[in-house]
Amino acid sequence: MDGELGWTVLLRDGVPKDWARAARVVLDAMASPAITAGDVNRAVRMGRGFVDLPMTSATSERVAAALCAAGLEARGLRWAECEASEPPLRVKRLDFEGPEAAPGMPWARVQVLHTVVAAPAPFFLPPEVNPSTRTAGVVARGVSWGAVALGIPLLDEAASAVGKFTDSLGEPVAPGGGTPELVVELLGLWAPRVQLAVSEFQHEVVPGPPATGTRARLAKLLAAIVARAPKARLEGVTTQALRRELLEGQKPLPASDHKRQVSAWLTASRLWPPS
Repeated sequence: MDGELGWTVLLRDGVPKDWARAARVVLDAMASPAITAGDVNRAVRMGRGFVDLPMTSATSERVAAALCAAGLEARGLRWAECEASEPPLRVKRLDFEGPEAAPGMPWARVQVLHTVVAAPAPFFLPPEVNPSTRTAGVVARGVSWGAVALGIPLLDEAASAVGKFTDSLGEPVAPGGGTPELVVELLGLWAPRVQLAVSEFQHEVVPGPPATGTRARLAKLLAAIVARAPKARLEGVTTQALRRELLEGQKPLPASDHKRQVSAWLTASRLWPPS
């Protein structure tokens, strides 16, 4: 039904450089006294391409149309229609000679090449819940209506207690004391999410003369992937790594943001197929 919530808007090119301008467009199109400018600013700036606000079908279509009129390609859709961010298929080598980079991932299907410093998957400490109002005291950090739809881990009691969620209910704690790692991902529709940790990868399988040094080996690996998947979008720090730029000091991408980002890219690839 048109009056039901559960809809969102996806920006084809992700978070706009002028996100404040996009947020003003969204705020005007929402036309809801219950939605503040702060809500909209957070939703546009932190949504990884999703405009993460409570929307009906009519609202999502209106917001998407307003963004398109402002020169920002967007589409309204149900959260249930978004591509899920599946757990990654971790590999230590790629097949640069055959038709598949890894089992189930043909080179021709690689649409996104993502290099990122990934944070360990967190679990969440219990939020403080007021029994009288059944509202969590940590909601103010941001609105995240699509968190459950995208598979972002939230506590059951928090999910049932509040009508809007945040990416972090309480302080995230990495299980087992894990540390961030530099990973490379090959993403494509209807294929596994192939991920490799640069520190574990068997670099001897990469074609060409051996490279010396971490940055040189990573650049060689990425260049070999680009050669086999020349139409893939380069995301994260892929371009910097190809230039052998210093990557130390990169802020780790939280696991919840990582899953949301992958979902946004895959959904955009389906809605706007590359030419």
